[in-house]
Amino acid sequence: MALPALRFARCRQPHRPAPHQDGRAYCRTNWIQLPDRDLAYLVEGTPQFDAYIRELRWAQHFALLNREEMMDRVVRQYAEWVGSR
Repeated sequence: MALPALRFARCRQPHRPAPHQDGRAYCRTNWIQLPDRDLAYLVEGTPQFDAYIRELRWAQHFALLNREEMMDRVVRQYAEWVGSR
């Protein structure tokens, strides 16, 4: 029994934060000393933090819609495959 092949486009672009989201730049600009650069952060209530949260929520919503679309396609393809037997 062979299942139909499903094709999904994948984005392989590395994530690069926008300048207003870059916690490292924020810490550098505000003279915040970090023991490790990977511990950078944005302070709640700042425009940078608010933009980061807004865009994070957008990305999460996009991911949800993307998963719904993928499941719709899987169900549709499976139904077509089962119906053609």
